[in-house]
Amino acid sequence: MVTLPIIVISRGDIDVYDSVEEAALSMESIDVLEGEYVVFDSQGYLLELYVDDLYKPRGPKWLRWFLGVPIGPVEIRGRKEAEPREGELRSRIIEYLTTLQKLGIVRAELDWLSTASLSELINAVRDP
Repeated sequence: MVTLPIIVISRGDIDVYDSVEEAALSMESIDVLEGEYVVFDSQGYLLELYVDDLYKPRGPKWLRWFLGVPIGPVEIRGRKEAEPREGELRSRIIEYLTTLQKLGIVRAELDWLSTASLSELINAVRDP
């Protein structure tokens, strides 16, 4: 069971989606295969990402660069682990919001982050 919203983390960026389908559509299959994404539900459960074998690149890397790689759909198949990683998700969100503040993107004070609930942190990412 997946609890919305879905939090997609990639290359230091965090996006929040209101549906599993919307989150899956935001990801590229080649990046999923290369481990570019970490995806959580709103309770901090790590979610399993799946790309069909048909879309997995074959051959040496130079050949894939030359010929390109097939792009296919990404599926979010549910929880990957039995226990949530709420602490990890909290840390990643706090680090992200702190970085945004240092860059001047978030102007509000962030003293409240350490005592915020996970839900409050997710909402802060939605509307920095």
